[in-house]
Amino acid sequence: MMTRIDMKMMSSKKLRELRSLIRKELDSRAEIGQELEDGGIKEWVSATEWSARIQKEKEEKEEEKKTQIVKEVKEKGDGELYLEFTKDELDMLGLETGDSVEWMELDEGEVWKKVTKKKWSI
Repeated sequence: MMTRIDMKMMSSKKLRELRSLIRKELDSRAEIGQELEDGGIKEWVSATEWSARIQKEKEEKEEEKKTQIVKEVKEKGDGELYLEFTKDELDMLGLETGDSVEWMELDEGEVWKKVTKKKWSI
């Protein structure tokens, strides 16, 4: 904590800088107080909690990117269309080699799949 004597010992330039910083801080607090009163701020969280929320959102976006697969439709000689998948992509989709899949695209790029699992018999 700064005492009155500490302030007397400071140069005028340092005092003006300090006054400017204090004014900025008080203005910022006044703005936040006004936003709280007006309902512009719904909740007050610490910097640590805010950082954790932002990190969680980033991780969720990264996870969402990992689950998106973009494929180019290929055509066989007889006109039949097909997609090729790697083993990792099949695992991500919960499929195995030989599974039959029907794809349907819905609004906003949402894709649904209907799977007929391959049957094994001996």
